[in-house]
Amino acid sequence: SVMKYHEHADYVSQMLFFSEVNHIVSASGDTCLGVFDMRYNKILDVSDKRKDELLTIAFVPETCDIIGGTPSGSLPVWRYNGWARPYDSYEFHPKEVECIVTYNDNIVLTGACDGMVRVMQIHPVKRNLCQLGGNRRRQGISKIRISHDRNLLAVSGTDNIVNFIDVEMLASDETLDKLRSRAEQRIMATLREATAEMEAARAAVEAG
Repeated sequence: SVMKYHEHADYVSQMLFFSEVNHIVSASGDTCLGVFDMRYNKILDVSDKRKDELLTIAFVPETCDIIGGTPSGSLPVWRYNGWARPYDSYEFHPKEVECIVTYNDNIVLTGACDGMVRVMQIHPVKRNLCQLGGNRRRQGISKIRISHDRNLLAVSGTDNIVNFIDVEMLASDETLDKLRSRAEQRIMATLREATAEMEAARAAVEAG
């Protein structure tokens, strides 16, 4: 092998590679995140120890967050470059969160022990918006993968079945707003307007 890292004290459950900076972020059963610089072959940081081992991690580009899944169901959230400890956490999630997939800048999908896929909102309020079909046998979910067009979700569990769930409706702001409170809808409308104005200004600058 070209190089080895020995910072983790237990198994490595998942790794994310960030090509722009040549960093690898790893999650481990020792409850820590590890951050490795592939360019300079060195460890950059290791997060503080926690109570729960990390079963999976996912990156949310819009907020530069790393969200983790744990046996207890807690979903700790780290800021990229703020590795010491999570700055926030989702609670009240079912146990054994073994997989998390980023759907877009504001939605992550999680799989847990009850066989249901949860649609987790990042802002304006971190919470579960709804539950998707999941595994009808009520087996725990071990893997979820989303298609390139973001319309189909593949779900596998502890049995020999792969379920496919239509998630095309998650691309619709109108559909998601029906799941939100009126206050959340107002905040999201303001955010969309601000985003549209920023994109229009950027386009005007690029057009010269």
